Amino acid sequence: MAKLILRVALLAVVAFILLLFLWADLRSSVSQAVTRLIVSSEDVSVPTAPGGDAKEEETDLEIVTLLGFDAIPAILDPEFVSVNEADEWMDPEELVLGLSINGDSRAYSVPMLSSHEIVNDTVGGRKIAVTW
Repeated sequence: MAKLILRVALLAVVAFILLLFLWADLRSSVSQAVTRLIVSSEDVSVPTAPGGDAKEEETDLEIVTLLGFDAIPAILDPEFVSVNEADEWMDPEELVLGLSINGDSRAYSVPMLSSHEIVNDTVGGRKIAVTW
């Protein structure tokens, strides 16, 4: 029994030492991957004089992308409630985007759209994308 406890303790110490050596590399790799996913940038040159004049100067700018591709999930199958149900939880002053096609009407909450930015829906038999 003592030999088993000694082996387990030795294995735990070796695992801990390996973790210490690998932790910095692992943390750095994960951090770099997340940064590449969330933030990217590219340099662009923009003419400062209109009209394509040969003497125009160029300004170097950096475009920074804060969120990666598909970082904000779209609402693909929206669910709607009745006006009475919406009155229970929506603020009376809440902004909505309203749409009516072929007698089929929808109201999309602007605060909800601010956290999703796009809703794919079918209204009045037509496929639509609502963006904010």
